[in-house]
Amino acid sequence: MKIVAIGLSKDLKYYEKLCNEITRIMWGCFDAFPCFYSTELDSNVEEIADFLARQSTRLIGINNLLRLEIGLRNVVEVDSNIISICNLTDYEYSLGPIFADVIELIQKKSEIFNLKKICFISSTPRGGGVALMRNAHIRFYRLLGLDVSWYVTIPAPSVFKITKQKFHNVLQCVAPEDEYLTEEDKILYENWVKLNAERFWTDSVFKETDIIVLDDHQTCGFVKYIKEVNKKAKIIYRSHIQIRGEEIKNKKNLENTWNFISNNLKEVDYFISHPIESFVPHDIPIQKLIYHPPSTDQLDGLNKFISTDICQYYQNLFNIACCESNQPTMDFNLPYIVQIARFDLSKGIIDVIEAYVIYCKKYANKDHSNIPRLILCGHGSVDDPEANTVYNNTLTYIKDKIDKDISSKIICVKIPPSDQILNVILRKAKIALQLSHSEGFEIKVTEALLKGVPVIVYNTGGLPLQVSHNVNGFIVEKGNIQQVAEHINFLINNTEFTLNICKNTYRIINFTTPFQILAWLNIFEMALNNEKGNGRSIFKEIYEKYILPKTDY
Repeated sequence: MKIVAIGLSKDLKYYEKLCNEITRIMWGCFDAFPCFYSTELDSNVEEIADFLARQSTRLIGINNLLRLEIGLRNVVEVDSNIISICNLTDYEYSLGPIFADVIELIQKKSEIFNLKKICFISSTPRGGGVALMRNAHIRFYRLLGLDVSWYVTIPAPSVFKITKQKFHNVLQCVAPEDEYLTEEDKILYENWVKLNAERFWTDSVFKETDIIVLDDHQTCGFVKYIKEVNKKAKIIYRSHIQIRGEEIKNKKNLENTWNFISNNLKEVDYFISHPIESFVPHDIPIQKLIYHPPSTDQLDGLNKFISTDICQYYQNLFNIACCESNQPTMDFNLPYIVQIARFDLSKGIIDVIEAYVIYCKKYANKDHSNIPRLILCGHGSVDDPEANTVYNNTLTYIKDKIDKDISSKIICVKIPPSDQILNVILRKAKIALQLSHSEGFEIKVTEALLKGVPVIVYNTGGLPLQVSHNVNGFIVEKGNIQQVAEHINFLINNTEFTLNICKNTYRIINFTTPFQILAWLNIFEMALNNEKGNGRSIFKEIYEKYILPKTDY
């Protein structure tokens, strides 16, 4: 039996220390959602208890997953506006005594925005790194008492097919050269943008908001609708992918797609890119450019510590997903290697399989009885309609191309949208791989390192920024699966290597929510003050000012 949620009276919040301690125990120890409701004080205790239990149960859906709540104007009701899993004191504890004062700094900085409205607009509320990050950020902004909201678009498979295959894949140069954005595609996309804008936001959100952040290419078409009703609004475009800017003049389909997106972005105030210069097309004005990485949250279901008993609960859910997909189940007493990522053409999934095969054939014992398993898993996403095709192609490749004695040790599965399942799978792994051929950042690398799991990554996109070679993992030239296999063999046979990883977490603490919020507050302040971006690297400034001086390494 596992406790999934617990109903609590909002009156408990009058007793702050007690409330925080109960929340910490419920979420941190029992992995249960603490749900707060208004209650009638003149009701008897049994009646209140029944009410709280019933209300909490309504929030939980299939497989005991939290239901997704979308409210008026397609606002994402993060944590259903009822659940409270942590507070600012918990973030102070998580940062440790060396960096705890950053929370106080954030609180002071946030006072500038007490009378301001800020919003984020994305394509989907669940699945993928952007949605995970936005959930954590909105939760933190609420703890600061700021008026920050997150809205999502109407899911439209026909449009998402365009934005995935002819925007995303083309921009990352993983699409065939005949994958071309047509005039019909543009009209379909523009009609969808107009529908979202006029149905939800033109008469309210766009008019009333001071700062609007647009997440990725799916939302680029909203700029003109914002400017039509609110010329004073500051618009920030946040690019989350690796745009192959150096190839724009060489590839007609890339040039065509980028010209369409770029034309939509002419009136934005800032263009925020991951901190790699080649990700920025040459026609982005330097005065609009800011470099900044994504983040992960150390207290959410992806990264919090989970006890052994509760780990077994999520391991069982994982194995249920394996059975439902006709995949081998995992004995978690055995060692395994993992790559957690969407089933996407850019994620290098075949490279992972081939590197594993080389390791098995060249370095493992001949009968392959003792070799670590390989797990390939990830969530799906509403705005990624080709994920099923990539997943099915991967299964076919394993079945047809890999020797049976090795393929029987590979688990390839799409899992339910549970953060804790990913947490447990990553936490127990011997090695985490990320062999993307094209990549924005992939924060799963940082999440592995936070758990003390060594990583092997390709030198693509933002992956090398998270890894210190030969300290907490290895950086390999893209496509060199032979070297990946060598590093797998080294890590399997040199377990003491992992002991040093936790000593070097200061190298990646910059990629966690508190430092990310501090950076965003700096960016918002720049916007309100009409400051130029000029290619500033916000995360580097924060690292040099608040992290590096406090380390003795």
